[in-house]
Amino acid sequence: DWGMKSVTSLLDSVNILIPIPFLNNAIMNSTTNTLVEAVFNFNWLSAAGTGIVLAAFMSCIILHVSVGKSISIFADTLNELKIALLTISGVLAYAYVANNSGMTTTMGLLVSKTGNMFPLFAPIVGWLGVFVTGSDTSANALFGKLQTTAFSAVGILPIMGIGANLAGGAVGKMISPQSIAIAAGTTGLTGREGEIYKFSMKHSIILLAMICCIIYFFDGIFLSVLVSEAGSGSAQAASSTASSGGLIILLVSFVIVFLARKLLPSSKTTA
Repeated sequence: DWGMKSVTSLLDSVNILIPIPFLNNAIMNSTTNTLVEAVFNFNWLSAAGTGIVLAAFMSCIILHVSVGKSISIFADTLNELKIALLTISGVLAYAYVANNSGMTTTMGLLVSKTGNMFPLFAPIVGWLGVFVTGSDTSANALFGKLQTTAFSAVGILPIMGIGANLAGGAVGKMISPQSIAIAAGTTGLTGREGEIYKFSMKHSIILLAMICCIIYFFDGIFLSVLVSEAGSGSAQAASSTASSGGLIILLVSFVIVFLARKLLPSSKTTA
């Protein structure tokens, strides 16, 4: 439920906005000529972590875990992930500095200067974005507009830019310092992050090269097909939205029935 926009908007009604002194509206975005807001959104209720805490609390009740044992488990988890938490904090801090200083935008603009060859390098932008921010969502928010603008400028469907950014970001996730730190912390491999990074880098580069070729191949061979599909896409938008809503209802109903059959006491007796 925490992922539903309607639920999030309701829970956001109790959030707290804290403007950062000396930083809020102190930076000019050169691409949009607007001031960058630096406001800390303390969305303590709508944050995904709140839903996780509630789920953990409910699990303790269902599994009859005592309060002392729950606190002990929580403390042990924090101790196990302390290095990962510090790494994530450092990467996020760098991401804010890189975004506000224009470093990440400069990297994206540099790649877009390749002109008609840009589709070949477009996935690299998403790959770098996820490596820096640690999140495919953040990379899309950061470079999504850049990708669509660049693809439109070279005469290619803008939706191709979003797809290239998504695909490149997906293979960049495996070399993101945040992902590696979390994986190492949760599997007892803390201190061996360098080995994991070295092993994953080879696979990430190979997959990135394949995606770059696929995007460029689609640009030249299947562009006409994509154009025709885009023209008919608007006519199917309403039915697609309705079907997705119905699919969510069916899925939730199936989960509820499944859990009810598993959790409710059975009427059968065992000899």
